[in-house]
Amino acid sequence: MHRMLLTTIFLIIMSVFLCPIPAFAVEIRVIHPDELYQLTACDTNEVVFIISDSLCEIDTTQIYFSIININEGETLRVSPPSSLINLVWIYDSLIATVTIPESLRGTSGDTVGVVCDSVITICDTIPEHRIYIADCNNHRIVRINNMTGSGWISYGTLGDSVGEFHHIVDVAMGPDGKIYASENHNGHIIRIDDMSGAGWISYGTDGSGVGEFAAPRHITFAPDGKIYIADGNHRIVRIDDMTGAGWVSYGTWGSGVGEFLHPLGIELDSFGRIYLADNGNGRIVRIDDMTGAGWVSFGIEGHGVGEFYGVFGIDVSPGGKIYIADCNNHRIVRIDDMTGAGWISYGTLGSGVGEFHWPIEIIEGPDGKIYVGDDHNHRIIRIDDMTGAGWIEYGTEGSGVGEFIGPFGIFVEP
Repeated sequence: MHRMLLTTIFLIIMSVFLCPIPAFAVEIRVIHPDELYQLTACDTNEVVFIISDSLCEIDTTQIYFSIININEGETLRVSPPSSLINLVWIYDSLIATVTIPESLRGTSGDTVGVVCDSVITICDTIPEHRIYIADCNNHRIVRINNMTGSGWISYGTLGDSVGEFHHIVDVAMGPDGKIYASENHNGHIIRIDDMSGAGWISYGTDGSGVGEFAAPRHITFAPDGKIYIADGNHRIVRIDDMTGAGWVSYGTWGSGVGEFLHPLGIELDSFGRIYLADNGNGRIVRIDDMTGAGWVSFGIEGHGVGEFYGVFGIDVSPGGKIYIADCNNHRIVRIDDMTGAGWISYGTLGSGVGEFHWPIEIIEGPDGKIYVGDDHNHRIIRIDDMTGAGWIEYGTEGSGVGEFIGPFGIFVEP
């Protein structure tokens, strides 16, 4: 009987995903795949989907979910707006939580499936996701249209005045659409309106007090525009805006709870929790907020599973998976959560395909692909997934077009 149920479910799934869908349609993923199509009354009352908008525009009025009690032969098809569906936009993806009504959960042992069975999109062409690179030792920001390097434009020269950088280590785009950068040697962060450098504004000086940074590293943002900075003073900082209003810092030097040793990467998840790449301690850390509540760490220094050596960049996908640039192990790592479950690593030391030399930055782009800043190979890498499939690289060592010297931060436009 169980095998027959699974066969029935499989046929339902196949009929859904073999239905005609427009070319380049959206990608449908599930945050909790083990719960999809096999939900009993004792397990859960909802299923969470990710519907990626990386290629097309989603028409939310044309999203349909079928809730199916296989045992009872009952089906309910729902679409927004519905009290059974909660939709939340996270960057380029739609997080859809579908509640299973009690009338369809049946009795213990009933098999209940939830299928995203219709997504109609508006999709004429595949948009390009422009890529921004902090070209550290060339002291400039670079933007390219795609991994072919088309549309190359750079901004910045060496110095400490307007339009000048001294070892730029990160670049990001805020919710306001402006470009933000951090400089290792000038002790401040920068905001410009666009790649012309218009609207230049800087904040911070070299030091350890309020309004001061020691080699600021990565920058990230809350949806409300608040700016989070990994500061070389063994702390993280949050400010409301580029005036420095609302300054709050957390962390001191050390290896215990509430302590960091050169935190380099910083990221927020969809719940607003803060993730840190605690470089000198060989671990990553998550806290609930700037009070340090909910502290949890994962990793020790080393070269095996659950170990990092010079952890640098960190990124959290819309589905909650955590990507880490394990710099001195010359590999990238992905884990499911802060327990370290689902550990998978990719890469070895070298300069060929599947090899890195000091991977500094890692992000999951809006296209679902993985981008890596391969520092000592002076290139950026894009792969389809953690198998390394679809490897494509761009850049060589130098100071001209198509060349980098130590690319650090990467940002991919939605």
